[in-house]
Amino acid sequence: MTVSQDTDEISGSTQRPAMPPSHLFDILPALHEILSRIDHTPSAPDPTEHDNADLGTAYTNLHPLDPKELSTAILPLKAQIRRGQRELEKLPDMERTVAEQEEEIMELESRIRRQETVLAGLDDMTARDSTTGIKDDAFTTAQALSRNVPQKGKGEAVVAA
Repeated sequence: MTVSQDTDEISGSTQRPAMPPSHLFDILPALHEILSRIDHTPSAPDPTEHDNADLGTAYTNLHPLDPKELSTAILPLKAQIRRGQRELEKLPDMERTVAEQEEEIMELESRIRRQETVLAGLDDMTARDSTTGIKDDAFTTAQALSRNVPQKGKGEAVVAA
């Protein structure tokens, strides 16, 4: 997104891109299962041990995985990771660097500060007009520029509306 595109996004005329399905990034359970099968030696339950339900009990009935078979067993997981990467590459602005994004953030923050200054100036003018009941013709071009208030014309004073 560039500074010129942010107006559309603020106004809501553009839609957010569809996010990839979350299951593409849920690789830890599958990875844990594969790793728990490597050199897996099922142990007989100890009768003196309390029956605590922890994560390890879910993998007690797995078939052991010989390290030589690891490359074959990991193929579905690798395919899932590649699908997730392809989906992420489809998202807009994924090719942008962190420096580019930080530069845009600084530009947008600067723009927000300028807009806040303009709004504060308009608020001041409105407050003055409501208390005095007259329009303030004292704004000069230089004052209008310093407040980022739009000017009517060169050399004309800006009249508060």
